[in-house]
Amino acid sequence: MKGQFWGVRGSIPVPGKSTMKYGGNTTCFELKTSNGEEIIIDAGTGIYNLGKKLIAEADNFTIHLFLTHFHWDHIQGLPFFAPFFDKRFNVKIYYYGINGTEGRDVLESQLNPKFFPVTCSVFSAKVDFIKINEKEKIVIDGIEIIKTLNHHSSGTVSYRFNENGKSLVFMTDNELFCSKEENHPTMDSMKRLNAQLIDFVKEADILIHDTQYFESDFPEKVGWGHSNNASVAYFSEASKVKNLFITHYDPDYSDDLIDKLISETRIIIANELNSTIEAQAAYEGLEILL
Repeated sequence: MKGQFWGVRGSIPVPGKSTMKYGGNTTCFELKTSNGEEIIIDAGTGIYNLGKKLIAEADNFTIHLFLTHFHWDHIQGLPFFAPFFDKRFNVKIYYYGINGTEGRDVLESQLNPKFFPVTCSVFSAKVDFIKINEKEKIVIDGIEIIKTLNHHSSGTVSYRFNENGKSLVFMTDNELFCSKEENHPTMDSMKRLNAQLIDFVKEADILIHDTQYFESDFPEKVGWGHSNNASVAYFSEASKVKNLFITHYDPDYSDDLIDKLISETRIIIANELNSTIEAQAAYEGLEILL
C-alpha cells in the first residue's frame, strides 16, 4: 500500500498565505494497492485535485470511495470530482448508514438545484452506493478493510486497512475521552475510556488521527468530537502504534501553529511517554509507503 494526503483541514477549507505549507483543503486521503486499485477516504475539497489526477492517469477506472461520515468538510468536494463526469469510470461509494440514512439521498440532497446548478443525473460514470454494516469486512485486492464507530456524531466511523501483516488506520473526527477532573491525560484514563478504539488501532504500523486542537485550546471544545495533541500522543502509545500522522487541523491554525502543534506532540511522546513512536504532521502531497 502507498498513500497520499490531498486534504488535511477540518471544518472548512482555508486557502491563503498562512496555510501554504500544510495546505488549505479539507479531508481526503488516497490509497493505492500493489496492483493499482484506487481507494479514497473522504471527499473533502482535496478530492478535486485528486480527481483531476485520476482523469490524467486514466489507468484504473474503478474507484473505491470510503466515507467516514457525511459532514460538510468530508463531502464538500463530491460535486467537483471529475471521474463522476467520465463514462469510463465506476465509482463505488462505501458508507455506514445509520437510522435509515442512504448515501444516494445524501448526495442528491447536496446536489439539490437550490444549492447547486446540476444534479446527479448529469453523472456519466457508473456510481454505486454500498452500505456497510458495523461488523462487515471488505476485501479489495487483498486488503482487508474493517471499521469501528468513533466518538463523534452518530454514524462516524474509522477504517483499518490490513495487508500482509501491515496495517494503516484512518481515524478522523474522533474525540478521545479523558477523565473530566484531569487537566492532562493519564494512561489509566486513556485506556479505560477508549478501550474499544485502542483495541481497533492496536499495533497499527500507521495511525492517521484527528488532531484538531492544542491541548491548551481544548477545554472550550470538549464535546465537539475532535481531539487534542496530548490525548492523541497518549492514545498512540496506549495502542502501541509505530507511526503517527496528525491531521484535520483547526481552520484557524496557520502553518506556524501546526509546526508548533507537531513539535509539542513529539515532546510529549519522547519526554513524557518515553516512546519511540515517529510522529509527523500531514500536509497536502505527503506520500507514505507501507
